Amino acid sequence: GSIVNNDKVYKLGDKKFLTETFENTNISVKSTGEDELYYYWESSGLTKDGSYKNENSKLKVSRTYYDREGNKVDNKFRQGDLVIVELQVSLLNKVDIVDNIAITDMLPAGFEIDNPRLNNENKDYNWMDANVPEYIDYRDDRINMFTSLSHRQPSKKFYYICRAVTRGEFNKGVVSADAMYDGSYRSYHGGGKITIE
Repeated sequence: GSIVNNDKVYKLGDKKFLTETFENTNISVKSTGEDELYYYWESSGLTKDGSYKNENSKLKVSRTYYDREGNKVDNKFRQGDLVIVELQVSLLNKVDIVDNIAITDMLPAGFEIDNPRLNNENKDYNWMDANVPEYIDYRDDRINMFTSLSHRQPSKKFYYICRAVTRGEFNKGVVSADAMYDGSYRSYHGGGKITIE
């Protein structure tokens, strides 16, 4: 077999694996032998202009910012502000259950997560109607949550707290929800910018 990148041909003979990086080009994979040819394609990166495409496939995820009193905040913050982030994930069709939904929220560079495992301060925000994720993982630049949905509970809300720490204008990452074992359940939303004054 062979992989063709414009005029360059990579022969797949004794070589069982080929690892190359191709940027902004068309690729074709051709099988010339009698055996089966398998390939794996991975793509990653961001667009140059910061654009993104919202997508809902059987799931819908969204992100909303609030202040500590529960007032919605639209992308403008003051340095030192406490920001409460609501992530909501919902099923768009009626199914029995979807397990192992991974929700990932990428923080803007000017935000810092307030990890409750490191902070013993008691924060009581009565306006929150929160669900508890099955697992949560705090990172420097993102938060990962895992949950399940069913026809009995087709929508869940999760909250986490962060702080606006650095002045400037920052890109918001896309919030994603993916069923780990069924790729047809996925949703991607977000993008845009925030300003911290």
